[in-house]
Amino acid sequence: MSAEALAYLSSVAGIVVIWCIYEWLGYKIVSVSVPLIASYAFLVPDSLYTITVSFLAAFVAGEVAYRRFLFYGMRLFLLYSVVSSLIVFLINYPRIDVGILLISTLPGLLAYDVHSSQRRYTTLFLSAIFFTTQLSLLCILVNFLEG
Repeated sequence: MSAEALAYLSSVAGIVVIWCIYEWLGYKIVSVSVPLIASYAFLVPDSLYTITVSFLAAFVAGEVAYRRFLFYGMRLFLLYSVVSSLIVFLINYPRIDVGILLISTLPGLLAYDVHSSQRRYTTLFLSAIFFTTQLSLLCILVNFLEG
C-alpha cells in the first residue's frame, strides 16, 4: 500500500476517532482539521512551517478582531480562513499547486475551532497531542509496511 493511501486512511480514521470522542464527551476537544493537517504534513514535511505560521497568524488576527471589533460567528470564521489562506499563499507563492490550495484554509479552521471551543487551551493542547500522535503512528506504519 502506498504512503498516500495510508495517509488518506489515517486522516479518515482520525476524523472517526474525533467524532467518537465528541459523541462520548458532548463537545469537541480536538479540531476536526487536525487529522487532515497531520496527513498532509506527513506527505509534504516542508508544509509544517507554513501550517504553523498560518495558524498563529490567523489565531492572532482573529483574536484581535474578536476582542477589538466584536467579530463573531461567520465573520470570524471567514477572517480566520482568509488570513490563513493569505499566509499560505505568501509563503508558498513561487510553488503554488493544488495541494497547497486545498490545505490553505485548514490552519484557519484549526484556529477557529480553538477559539470557539469551551476550553480553548485544552483544545489547543489536545489538538497538538492528537497531531503528534497521528503523525508518529503514520510514520511508524509506513516504515513498518515498507521495510
